[in-house]
Amino acid sequence: MNIPRSALFMCALMVASLCGCEGSRIAGFYKGLVVTQFEMLDSGDSGLMYLSITGPPDIWFGIGLNNTYSGRHAMNNTYAIVVTPDPKNSVEEWILGDEGDSSTQKQLQSTITVVSNTVEGGIRTVVLWRSLKGKTADHKDFTTNHGKLSTMPIIEATGSGSAGAIFGNHYANRGSYTMNFTNVTRAKIDVKGDVDMVTDIYPSNSSLIPDQTTTTLTGPLGTSFSIYFNNHDYSFHVSEEGNLSEYHGTTKLKSIFENVQTKTSENMLSVTFGRPAQGPTSDYFFFDFEQPQLDYEIHLNDTLENKGSAWIASIHRTTGTQSDLSQTVVALEIDLCEISNEMTITMTGPAGPNTYFAVGFNATGMESEPWTIIVAGTVISEYHTYQGGGDAGVTPVPQGKTTTGFSVISTSTSNGMQTVKISRPTRNVVPNPESFDFHAGIRELPFISSHGPVQNGQIQYHSARKSSTISLNRITTFTAATKYSTANGDLSLDLTIDEKEHVVTMVLVGPGSKWFSVGFGGSSMNGTYAIVVHENFIEERTLGPHTAGSN
Repeated sequence: MNIPRSALFMCALMVASLCGCEGSRIAGFYKGLVVTQFEMLDSGDSGLMYLSITGPPDIWFGIGLNNTYSGRHAMNNTYAIVVTPDPKNSVEEWILGDEGDSSTQKQLQSTITVVSNTVEGGIRTVVLWRSLKGKTADHKDFTTNHGKLSTMPIIEATGSGSAGAIFGNHYANRGSYTMNFTNVTRAKIDVKGDVDMVTDIYPSNSSLIPDQTTTTLTGPLGTSFSIYFNNHDYSFHVSEEGNLSEYHGTTKLKSIFENVQTKTSENMLSVTFGRPAQGPTSDYFFFDFEQPQLDYEIHLNDTLENKGSAWIASIHRTTGTQSDLSQTVVALEIDLCEISNEMTITMTGPAGPNTYFAVGFNATGMESEPWTIIVAGTVISEYHTYQGGGDAGVTPVPQGKTTTGFSVISTSTSNGMQTVKISRPTRNVVPNPESFDFHAGIRELPFISSHGPVQNGQIQYHSARKSSTISLNRITTFTAATKYSTANGDLSLDLTIDEKEHVVTMVLVGPGSKWFSVGFGGSSMNGTYAIVVHENFIEERTLGPHTAGSN
């Protein structure tokens, strides 16, 4: 009897080929006069932009995107989206004129789709989308630059008066800023066989839109081919003529495909299409980002050719550490997850029942009135600002309001130092000036730190303080799993890559009485790096060309 063996490897190896993709998705968030949440999904020749804009319910408000000019000329030839109040209650597109010159300003033909326009708690929120490619030159074209776009200038204003006076009758209620974009995590499914399927899943990091997918199916030209999931419950079919359809069991479903494109090359047909990850009903297949693996069958002309399991996923995180005590008196580590909208903050400072330490974020001094975490023994609190002064160098216990809320994951003491790890959302669901919104686009974050004594429950003077900066860097953890059948039994691979630790973890499972191997980064044996598992040892190899009957 063949007993499967597992081989666990830890090695400093980066497999960048796991993460190539045709499309890209970026996201940004800004809280100003108008709260703006902005996402762009760019899939090759097509793409969409999604916006959630929030402002006052009873006067107009709007934003201008990617303005060319700055200062008093920022409006000139800028594409804008304006929300007007009742009774008109409309969402409009405009091309703006220069300040004081409305002769070139005009309302544009609408190309946006309004998903919702609601008023709740004295705030109006509008969610909408439009194509990245403008209908006319005035509508402007937008692009993610293959996911590399990191910033975009935006102007904003609120005012009174009619919509015809947009951005003109705003008085002092105007602003400008730079939107920071982050590249949203992508998951990938890669099926190889007689029919290839590559699906990129773009998970949403907001409530604007659902997860989106882009899929390419490739099979023999002039032959019908299909790929089935979950024991034939769901399937995609491509006819001999290249027509694409989706089935639940034997029932053909209404198409939810977007931007279907076909291409032929060397007797092969490729069909590329966009599609929401989750359909309108349970009859549609759900590309679940959290799914550990995907079982599939490939059919040619309705005949089973091969089957297997495959799954690849990636999760972006942004992290930073500042522990240089010449720069800070409290060691700080931040770990932020773009998808879950959750983050952890780890602080280390002097331990003791009569000692406190604190960190104020996005601040260069106390006058910045920062959002602050204060650790005083077992009491861990958050405050918006330090208030009061007191005398004789005594500062009253800070008074403030809790903001996003946080939970303590762990607290420990070692060698006279206390380490506290907390979790909290990266940003508030609704605007809250008493908190600080973190986002993955932050690369340098200023902060202040201090520690000192506590007496009768009150924080006294700080015996040490510093202002510093923490650098945040994106890391990526990839996970992959695949299982396939051979004449000698089943093989499986589980792979995790952690860019932060520069470590790869692999679990290979194969027959107990034969050698087995996996090659990485190549489509054929020649020149491919491989790990070979023998009965009594494991080795690394660079493979040569395939020769029948050789090892």
